[in-house]
Amino acid sequence: ISYEGVVGPLTIIKDGIATLPVPLENREMSLRIVYPDQGGPFPIIVFSHGTFSSSEKYNLVVDFWAEHGYVVILPNHLDANYGIIPNKTEDMIRIIDTRISDMSFVVDNLDNIERQNPGLKGKLNQDMIIAAGHSIGTQVVLVNTGQRMRNPMNNYVTESSEDRFMAAVMLNVVVGFIQEYKANQSLEKLNEVVKKESLIIRDDSEQ
Repeated sequence: ISYEGVVGPLTIIKDGIATLPVPLENREMSLRIVYPDQGGPFPIIVFSHGTFSSSEKYNLVVDFWAEHGYVVILPNHLDANYGIIPNKTEDMIRIIDTRISDMSFVVDNLDNIERQNPGLKGKLNQDMIIAAGHSIGTQVVLVNTGQRMRNPMNNYVTESSEDRFMAAVMLNVVVGFIQEYKANQSLEKLNEVVKKESLIIRDDSEQ
């Protein structure tokens, strides 16, 4: 089954790309950028994809955001397209830790990303940056917006000092969070992070 996306009011550029060298990990991180063709500056969404997925797998939602006035930057994490497959707990910890640092690294390099994409000139509102993610990417979003997470299997705590994201958008967050951490208090912790307003949409209706 396939569904047609809802077209927004703005025309968009879908083929923006950039590459950022990550010196501490001796690797290059590729990015995909989708943004409105005209106007700006626009809020920025940095999107963390699901496990083993990639920046190419979210066209409907990413295009929708861009058509409604957002610049969407999608980093390909270490595990993108099965780039690394965890065989032990330490591997998964490494994947999550690098994903968290990837999000901050993108924000650190917004000027570099603009230089690689001249069409972005004047379009990046660096005072309005949003963290978004799907599946395991929702955990990355939570940590990058102030959540501390403890793995009940080994008591490993994941946290970040990042404070530049003004909002969090999480897709499939409840299922992913509970399945990964078996946390009885997950919803209470989520409420602590989202202190102002939450908008839940199910079957095109606000809940």
